[in-house]
Amino acid sequence: SHDGERLAAGLYDGEVEIIDIATGEIIRRARLHTGKVERVAWTARDHLLTVGGEGFFDSGRHVMRLWDAANLAARGTFFGLKNGFVPEECALEPQSGFVLTIGQPLRIWRINADLESARITSVAEQGYAACFLDDNVMVARKGFALASYDVSDPRAPKELGRGGPSGYSAVALHRPAQLLALAAQTNPKPPNNLQVYSVAGGTQTLLREIALDSPAARVDFDPAGKRILAISFRGGGTFVYDVKSGAQLLKLPKAERAVFDATGDRIIALVPGKRTASDEGDHLTIFDARSGAVLKSVRHNLRLNELVASPDRRLIALHRPPRVRFERD
Repeated sequence: SHDGERLAAGLYDGEVEIIDIATGEIIRRARLHTGKVERVAWTARDHLLTVGGEGFFDSGRHVMRLWDAANLAARGTFFGLKNGFVPEECALEPQSGFVLTIGQPLRIWRINADLESARITSVAEQGYAACFLDDNVMVARKGFALASYDVSDPRAPKELGRGGPSGYSAVALHRPAQLLALAAQTNPKPPNNLQVYSVAGGTQTLLREIALDSPAARVDFDPAGKRILAISFRGGGTFVYDVKSGAQLLKLPKAERAVFDATGDRIIALVPGKRTASDEGDHLTIFDARSGAVLKSVRHNLRLNELVASPDRRLIALHRPPRVRFERD
């Protein structure tokens, strides 16, 4: 390790040992590959990068993997190394995360490690919400409410105080229109209000309060900032409201995640399936954002956990264990 206190050793059976250099004691040991561990390297902040065999003993397959050295938890797997009984030589530049593999041809990889500058604990038993009001201020969930933080020094965030009314823990920001939406995800009884604020000039001014039938788990603005989507916390449905008047414009079936697309004409949603032992499949469904009609629905064989849109809303990322999948249009 970079402090010179720990040694990482890769073993023939796929195990990696982390050893206290001063005492010789094995601090941690785990089997990280199914075959021989060929290479071990420390990143700048002491994650472990390993190269080892994968699959059957004589398959000649190798993969790179990234690990949290504190508990040897997996942080990433990188495929693409050439097959063969002798793995490609490789060299890691710890500060940048670049890896050079020496073969025909030479290849350069980028390992996304050590990018975390700070960590803020939410102290919440479920869910998390956060958004940047500007380059220096972030609003994030803390317990059963929201707190605001000064992140001008990303290595040392400072809590500024409450980021919204008590019990409000779902948040969305429309930066071009300078609008902030807060929803009372944790409020067990009515009124369950959706509040829309102007954050122009760095101050929060309440513009609209919309009464909901039940707490909202997620909220999202349309691209123009004229409509807002709210997903009921208890599965009552997905609702679209007019930001200016507060009128309900649309009610869609139950969804776990939903966002507007780049045009604002469609809503992409994760609609849960039966969730039985024999059928865990969920649906990725596209609705007409004006009429609510189903335009397209694709069933996935596994449960879908998350859906997020890129900043331009032209690309959707789905989390379906054990991978992330990207969908366009």
